[in-house]
Amino acid sequence: MAEEQIRVLIDSEQKRRFQIRCLEKGLKMSGVLRDFIENFLENKQPEAEAVKFLRLLASEERPTNTQIAQLGRDTGISEEKLMDICDRVIPPKSKRR
Repeated sequence: MAEEQIRVLIDSEQKRRFQIRCLEKGLKMSGVLRDFIENFLENKQPEAEAVKFLRLLASEERPTNTQIAQLGRDTGISEEKLMDICDRVIPPKSKRR
């Protein structure tokens, strides 16, 4: 998939899914997540890891701790902030209804 196609996919489809899901749950999109997506769109994030992370979240599959740790190293975003993104988009199984 070409870079421009990935950028359009994330900008339109994935971001919209996050916003809709957050609205449905009565949550605001995390500022960290919004910054993460905007930084990706400005080519400030490693593409492969960012795309994998956003696709997992969009599919409502929670990234593993290893994936979160790797993304944290690649992006400079703390694991705590990335976990917060995951918790806002996909609550841990113990908190799901």
